[in-house]
Amino acid sequence: MTTPGFGGMGLLDSFMFGGGFEILFFLIFALVLCLFIVMIVRGVSQWHRNNNSPG
Repeated sequence: MTTPGFGGMGLLDSFMFGGGFEILFFLIFALVLCLFIVMIVRGVSQWHRNNNSPG
C-alpha cells in the first residue's frame, strides 16, 4: 500500500530513507550527550562546593 504524494513510497519508507531517520537519530544522540554533560558539570560543581564547605 502506497501513500500518494511520496513518489510511490509509503509514509514510513519516506521517513526512513528520506533523511528523517538520520535527523531524528542525530537529535536524540545530541540530547543524550547534552544530558550527560549537564550531569557531569553538576556533579563536579557539587563536589567542588562540598570540598570548600567548612567542617
